[in-house]
This record gives sequence, structure tokens and C-alpha cells, in this order.
Amino acid sequence: MGQRSLRLGNQGPILVGVLLLLGCSDVDRGDSGFEPDGKNSGGRGPGGGVTVTPNAADLAGYHMGVDPAGGSREAWLVELTADDMRGSIYVAPQLISICDWSVDSTGAFSFETAIIHEILQYTFSGWATEDGIDGDLRRINPQTGAVDYSRAAAFDRVEPGSGSSSDLDKITGVYSNLSRDEQSGDLVGGELFVFVGELEFRAALTHTEGPPIGPLAATDVLLIGDTLSFKLRAHGWEQKLSVVLVEDGLILGDSSTAGWFDLEQGAFVGRTSPVKGFFEGEKYGTCSTTTEG
Repeated sequence: MGQRSLRLGNQGPILVGVLLLLGCSDVDRGDSGFEPDGKNSGGRGPGGGVTVTPNAADLAGYHMGVDPAGGSREAWLVELTADDMRGSIYVAPQLISICDWSVDSTGAFSFETAIIHEILQYTFSGWATEDGIDGDLRRINPQTGAVDYSRAAAFDRVEPGSGSSSDLDKITGVYSNLSRDEQSGDLVGGELFVFVGELEFRAALTHTEGPPIGPLAATDVLLIGDTLSFKLRAHGWEQKLSVVLVEDGLILGDSSTAGWFDLEQGAFVGRTSPVKGFFEGEKYGTCSTTTEG
């Protein structure tokens, strides 16, 4: 039985943002050079001309970040919760717990994740404004303080969809065919995240075959009718991909896209969960709890 096309009305081209996961993300490129004076933050910090400072409630929700200057378009997905000042960051193939985040009256913003295997932790420090969050994302050894990963990161808010039956909410979600190889134990396949951004769609594509690949943010992303197309580039190469949105999933529109999912062109990939449901899944790392006596 063929898949039914997802009817999205008569809208014209809609801009979209996309994220793809690449195994080269662990390569150390040194300190990002972020300076907390707005110079490297695209004008979104002190000295950048933006004076409105958001509070914790304003920042709670979902954010998609990219390296604003990186040629590889590396990107990250973050959820922040205001009731307990915790959250999670997607570092494929795991959601890692954010154990604490804060923003003060000047807009200074930071978070830190759970410590993984006693030797790995992600930290972020920078500035939050009404336009977004900019700063420096680092992976450190908490025992020694050594930094083995540092990137400039600019985050913008994205919405996971409300769960209604509207055209927009039919598109948002997680499309995945990830599975574990019985012989090697490796994860194989891909995941496509689709969000609603301000006046545009935003999305993220993850690929795993052994070590995870990505994430990368896509460029030139368009939704025309039922077809979502986008470009990916990294370290000198560029590739155009497309999918056709259908009821409860998508069809891989070309051989290049199919390769990222380890499938053939025309294969179906199901919509496995809403974005919110994905972030409600099991998180990697345990945050300690404190009580006042």
C-alpha cells in the first residue's frame, strides 16, 4: 500500500533550518575565542546594542544552536526547564542531562551537564538576550579542568509544535529509523528533527553508522508543497537532500538522502514521536540533589 501525501495547503516556499550529525564533531579545534563583550556574538551581548535581558521563564523551552563561524555548520539541540533550572542537550546518540543553568540581571548565562564516567562534562557560558543565546560550549574533564572541545555557539528558540492537527504540527516531530546492529552493537540509520522557528521551520538531521555523524546545520532549506529540501556542507563538500512528507512519516526523495538513513531512495521513515516526547526520553547522566537542613 502506498503512503498518502500530507496535504499542507497552498502555501508558497517556506524557509527551513536543518541539523545533521557528523562524526568529526570530536575533533579539537582549540578555543572558540568567544569574548563576553558582544564582539563574537553577532551583536547579541553587552556592547552589541541589545539591552533587553530575558529571565529564566523567557529562556525555558527548546533551542537550536550553531557555530556561527564554523565552515562545518556544527549544531546542537537544547531543552531548558525553568521549574527546576535543569534540562538536556542532545549530543548524539544520547540526551545528556543539564543539571543547572542560570541567567542573571546582566544577561550572563551558563549551564553545566551531568558528569559522564567521571571524566566528561559539557559546560556553556555566554550571554542571553531577547534575540538568542550566544557563548562558548566546552567539553571538559571535570577532574583536571582540561578542555578537549570548545566551540562558539549561537542558539535561537525553536518550538516543538503544540500537538494539534494543524498543518504545522503535522510536520513537526522526530522522523527516525535508528536501530542497533545485532552483530556489531552499533546504531545505524538516521533521525530528522523538524521544529517551528520564528517565521520559518527549523530542522535537524542525525546520522549514525558506528560513531555518530554530526550534528550539522543545513542551509537553503525550503518546504514547497509536500517536499522538504535542504543543503548540507562540511569541510569542503556540499550535498543537496530532499524528503517528501506523507502521513505519519516521510519518503526519502533521492539517493543522497537515502544514504544518510542507510536506506534506498523512496524508502519510508516513520514519524516516531513529537519533539517534546523525544526530550522527555531517558537522559544520560545523573544530577545530584541537594536538600537544605
